[in-house]
Amino acid sequence: MIDGKLIIAHRGASFYEKGNTIAAFKRAVELKADMIEFDVRKTKDNKMVIIHDNGFDSKKIKNMTYEEAKAESGGIIPTFEETLKFLSGKTKLAIHLKEDGYMEEAIGLILKYFKKNEIIIFSEISNLLKNIKENYPEIKTGLVMEVGLKDTCLYPWGCFTKNDIMNSKADFVVPRWQLANKAFLKKAKKYSVGVLPWEIKTKELAKKFLKEDSIRGIITNQPDLMNETV
Repeated sequence: MIDGKLIIAHRGASFYEKGNTIAAFKRAVELKADMIEFDVRKTKDNKMVIIHDNGFDSKKIKNMTYEEAKAESGGIIPTFEETLKFLSGKTKLAIHLKEDGYMEEAIGLILKYFKKNEIIIFSEISNLLKNIKENYPEIKTGLVMEVGLKDTCLYPWGCFTKNDIMNSKADFVVPRWQLANKAFLKKAKKYSVGVLPWEIKTKELAKKFLKEDSIRGIITNQPDLMNETV
């Protein structure tokens, strides 16, 4: 932590190793990240796997078996349980559920290896986060926000409003860093929601965000970004 704010490794230490792999997670642990963020999807044969994109070229993960997806990845795509088991006792997690439909299964697996206060669950899917808060109120959640369709619109399905937070019941908003301007941070403070901006790639940008009151941490591919030797 820096001044009480989290340093979260984006897809592991993905500046140094291929993101969303055991190698990237191992490096993030070695670099003493406070949390490790990764993405979860499900294959055709109901295996939860760690991958950001929804497939390989025209081949969708949801239409592939785990073995097929693993082969396409060159053998490096880990399963969700393999990842949880590897990281248990080593760090805390920010788990990005990219799809709806297996929340209970995912949380059941998470709680085999982690305590509720050791995780945050991220998603773009408002109803998924609402469902988590209603069934597991102790688990922290984060509403992921991408770059909007217009510069004045901070959210692809509508501008960032109080309803976005109320509907999802999220504890945090998780915007791409370009969205987290002064107006955005002012709204977050007004709505009493923490901000975890992602894709922080420079020390200057990290310093800028870490001094803001609404910021609860940063998500970076380089968890040692703020080290003096970097």
